Amino acid sequence: FITDFLTWRWVFYINVPFGLVSVLLLRMFLREESPRREHRLDYLGTLSLTASVALLLLALLEGTEAWGWGDTRTLSLMVAAAGGLALFLWQEKRAPEPMLPLDLFQNRVIALASVGGVLMGTMLFCAAAFVPMFTQGVLGGSAVDAGMTLAPMSIGWPIASTTSGWLLVKRGYRPFILGGAVLGTLGCLLLALSDSTQGKGPIMVAMFLLGLGLGFLSTPYLLAVQNAVPWKRRGVATSSVQFFRSIGGAIAVAALGAMLNGHLADTLGPGVDPNPALNPELRPYLPPETLQAIATALEGGLGSIYAVM
Repeated sequence: FITDFLTWRWVFYINVPFGLVSVLLLRMFLREESPRREHRLDYLGTLSLTASVALLLLALLEGTEAWGWGDTRTLSLMVAAAGGLALFLWQEKRAPEPMLPLDLFQNRVIALASVGGVLMGTMLFCAAAFVPMFTQGVLGGSAVDAGMTLAPMSIGWPIASTTSGWLLVKRGYRPFILGGAVLGTLGCLLLALSDSTQGKGPIMVAMFLLGLGLGFLSTPYLLAVQNAVPWKRRGVATSSVQFFRSIGGAIAVAALGAMLNGHLADTLGPGVDPNPALNPELRPYLPPETLQAIATALEGGLGSIYAVM
């Protein structure tokens, strides 16, 4: 609604007051006493990991859209990303207080939760990136329509997350993680099987199932990790799980976006820009046959992405 009737920038501005109120509430009411001591920040580890991830994402995005996989620039970015990752791993083994202590992953709970976080991030980020594309480019909807297809995920997640939080003590982690995985898989499968003749209904059902699945996964993964480490390592263990979710999602969106770009280029040819088909203001100016060709190509490419999810 904000995008259609104000401007897309307000989608970001509107978060600022909520963020400030959250900070205020935490300062007022969060009470955790622990002995304070001096720390040594892991600057080299932080910079090398940031650079490695940024270079990898740049290679995945520009390598398909602008340069091509075999281009020297793409290959150079890949090599530089690998070098940054190697430097990061070397630094984390020697740093007095590493940003991401590698010995954490000797704990099976943390190792599995990190892998689960990557998969969660893939489903979450890719749904947010590619479902609106289906709604607008294939079904011919607006930003409001795209929001309607995303909303059920935002409803299912807190329902499942709250429910699992209540029942974890009695039932343990495993039933909710397995149930969440099944629901998330069903949601993605329903997305993959949807087509343009069915409208938004199946998409919204799929997103609700996906939201339930992610909600049932997120709370057990987080609490399991926090309970698997001593109190003083709870912060780094928690942030590592969140990090793997974010980085897994970011890399997945870039990789699957590259796959979609390749599909569109093969189907439509290099000279056709599919972006006007996503914009309700530009869509009427496209020739009907071009618009139909773009919609068909998008539907095929996005169906493959949902199957990968």
